[in-house]
Amino acid sequence: MKKIGIYMITDTKENKAYLGQSDDIARRASCHFSKAKGQYHEYKELNEAYRNGGKDRLKFEILEECSRNELNDREKFWFKYMKQVDSIEVINKTERTHTKSKVKDTSRMCKAQQSVNNPRCRLSKQDIFNILDMVEQGIKRKDIAEQYNISENYISRIGKDRRIEEYKEYYANKEKDATKVASA
Repeated sequence: MKKIGIYMITDTKENKAYLGQSDDIARRASCHFSKAKGQYHEYKELNEAYRNGGKDRLKFEILEECSRNELNDREKFWFKYMKQVDSIEVINKTERTHTKSKVKDTSRMCKAQQSVNNPRCRLSKQDIFNILDMVEQGIKRKDIAEQYNISENYISRIGKDRRIEEYKEYYANKEKDATKVASA
């Protein structure tokens, strides 16, 4: 079960701390450590601590669990409290003023990013149909990938996600063609 609350990451050598809130503390901790390890955390103090001591130099602790509605108030409390503790310097000087809003229905967002609607998509609907036909004909994925300048892994994924409209259309057309051939 996800833990919701206030957390702190402390550089145990320098006694500098980052204070934050999250509705999924474990995921947030993983994100912070990943950024620090990759040296692209927005707080250079955490990057430096990780670079000079690894994960062992950074101590992650949950200060308080609370409900999502209490996050802002409890974070404010902990910021005020930590400012009074002489031995620890809080590196993020201001607390968040609002929690991120969660989108309830992402179905339209997902659809907007699928296949040809995705601005990074390199394949047209016809390309997808041609690739699916080539796969069915037994043409090697490597050859198809070279022809369309995409990875072999991408070829393997094409046609597998039934939510993508182009795939539904392709398979519906195949069924119609098979029905026509069977009835002829």
